[in-house]
Amino acid sequence: MSGLQEGGAANGSGGARRILDIDETLRLRSYSGAADIAAAEPWYRDREVLRMSEGMEEGIYDAAAIGRMYDYLQGSGELYMIETQEGGRWRPIGDAALTADNVPITVGDSAYRSRGVGRRVLERLIARARELRREVLNVGIIYDYNERSQRLYTGLGFRAVGEAGEGGIPGKRYELRLDAEGAQTPHDRRNHH
Repeated sequence: MSGLQEGGAANGSGGARRILDIDETLRLRSYSGAADIAAAEPWYRDREVLRMSEGMEEGIYDAAAIGRMYDYLQGSGELYMIETQEGGRWRPIGDAALTADNVPITVGDSAYRSRGVGRRVLERLIARARELRREVLNVGIIYDYNERSQRLYTGLGFRAVGEAGEGGIPGKRYELRLDAEGAQTPHDRRNHH
């Protein structure tokens, strides 16, 4: 299995539907519009998601804000819904993107946090970047208090490359050079041709 399937269903921007398989129970599916925004609304009301990913201590992302964020990410690269298979059906549990300046991952459903989902998603996005012949992946900011994300990205070879901050909240920018020796994920090793 190649792990990449192109289908005929249109996504929110009129492109082909893309599925990036991770394993039998986890995949990335290209963003497809209003239904995905509706699925994401509970995630972007969650205090932990908003604090860790957006640096927000108060407020929420409503459907319009999620739509703007998804439009930006889709316009900047590839936007995916993280899906898990339950009872023979695929259900969105988070979102992830691969853009020129960021590789954000949000595991929105709290039942799936700290269970290795983020790591498996990031491994698949690194493999996708290699398929696209990208030389470097960047992470715009990981807040200093977000130790879980720091461990995730550094555990797969990302290095802090500078200070960053938004709204007075300190953080760091991270980078992964894909041309570096040893910068290979388990997904790369399983699917090496």
